[in-house]
Amino acid sequence: MIWVSESRGNYRWAVALGLALCREYNRGRGRAGGKTSEHKTQAVLEWLRYHEPNFKRKNRTAVKKLHLAMPDNCKEAVDSVEAYRDYYFSKRLTMKMEWPEGRVPLWWDARKAALSRKREGARNV
Repeated sequence: MIWVSESRGNYRWAVALGLALCREYNRGRGRAGGKTSEHKTQAVLEWLRYHEPNFKRKNRTAVKKLHLAMPDNCKEAVDSVEAYRDYYFSKRLTMKMEWPEGRVPLWWDARKAALSRKREGARNV
């Protein structure tokens, strides 16, 4: 929450991310669980989008460095999207990862293939 309040850019980025996650939920993840309504946070996020708090500086500020909520070993990626992909892939043995049939993300399959090639290379050494 502190990061979100540091700048208007951070605030807008966080609201946009929340709305994108709601769209993902509405598109399939929530529906897979039999839910037919929008995620409850969507209405709150839509309200937040149009009711920005007063920041000390009125000029538009860029997004500051993102704070990644994950172990340090996953923070070495080139950007936050890749870092979170690394994090979720690292959790595949302890967290159930499932997608609607036929909708496994391309990045997931690419990481599985890279891991397989790495293991195959290690066996051939």
